[in-house]
Amino acid sequence: MPPRLRWLDILRGIAVLGMIATHVAGALLATAWKQGELWNNLNISFGFVAPAFLLCSGITLWVAMQRRASPPTHAGNRTKKLLRRAGTIVLLGYWLQIPVLSIRQLIWRHDPTELARLFDSNILQVIGVVMAALIVCAQLVHSLSIARWVAAVVAVGVVAATPYVWEGNLYQALWLPFKAYVAPQPVAAFSLFPHAAYFLVGFVVAPLLVRLGRWRFFFPLLAALGCASAALLLDACIGQFPPHDNYWHGSIQHTFFRLAGLFALIAISQAVALWLPSGTQQGDKQHDGQEERRTLIEKIGARSLAIYVLHLMLIYGSPVNMGMTGWLNGRFSNAWDPALCLLGGIVITMLCYGAVVLWEWVGREYPQAKVWGKRLWWIVFWGLFLTIP
Repeated sequence: MPPRLRWLDILRGIAVLGMIATHVAGALLATAWKQGELWNNLNISFGFVAPAFLLCSGITLWVAMQRRASPPTHAGNRTKKLLRRAGTIVLLGYWLQIPVLSIRQLIWRHDPTELARLFDSNILQVIGVVMAALIVCAQLVHSLSIARWVAAVVAVGVVAATPYVWEGNLYQALWLPFKAYVAPQPVAAFSLFPHAAYFLVGFVVAPLLVRLGRWRFFFPLLAALGCASAALLLDACIGQFPPHDNYWHGSIQHTFFRLAGLFALIAISQAVALWLPSGTQQGDKQHDGQEERRTLIEKIGARSLAIYVLHLMLIYGSPVNMGMTGWLNGRFSNAWDPALCLLGGIVITMLCYGAVVLWEWVGREYPQAKVWGKRLWWIVFWGLFLTIP
């Protein structure tokens, strides 16, 4: 098994910690604190979190597809596994948004708010859909390099089209399950425009980030400088003309602004990984002692997807549990001060991380119990979902 990319785990760890902080502040911080220059600057920094998560996913997909071809005899099975994973991520995104634990209520109540919530597009749908599209593209062209060029062209098209898509009403003419994929914010949480571009950019630049040796962090620094320059130049040239005049609402220059920040964050992550003791870099399967020598941020990053899902369940709830926003008749919602939010974010992170580590331990020590635990979870869910009136 090839060694893990430590800087990528660090970057993913930063992204998932930022996501937890964003959701804690958005859902639990008192409204009185959500104003002023400090909050506005903090809110801008929150805007980098989801793109960072998507960029990491694009890089991870390229690494997985690169490994897929070695040995070639296993390529077909690995492709199927990647496609299944993409489908699972999409379905998990929709599962988290099921508003009621009853298929009868969902079908017969026809509540527009509940249906809109069910068919919203969150970051998991974006990851799964773009991931599946890239895998299929690579299969059709029989070349990972050509698939990268296709991804680059599509990324440019997505960024350029976003202002027009967001200002138009195209999404209103689409069937409900597809509306959120092209709807602007806040109608959709995360549409493919422009968020697919961050995933695609990660996929395109992955080889440069992985193969340039010890000093590869100079590339993202140059890329950050280039994107920042492009954002300033574009804003000066087209920022006064519709639909590019709404900088914070899907503009091309805003996308480049975020990309500049993401590349700077990659450079920082790579520099940190370079300075960490080299003896801790291990493969995916590690002994307990070797695992312990990795930094906490790396351990969190290696488990970022599971932690992301669990923290959403804890804060916002799921079909099988009430989130913190609903506890005590909603008294936690928009009611905490910054110190309590900071403490809450730390506790939520540790609870989610601990749950994932415990589940991994069960899988190692009692593999059959883990298998039957998964089966029991879904049997109970579908049993309740299909039978509750």
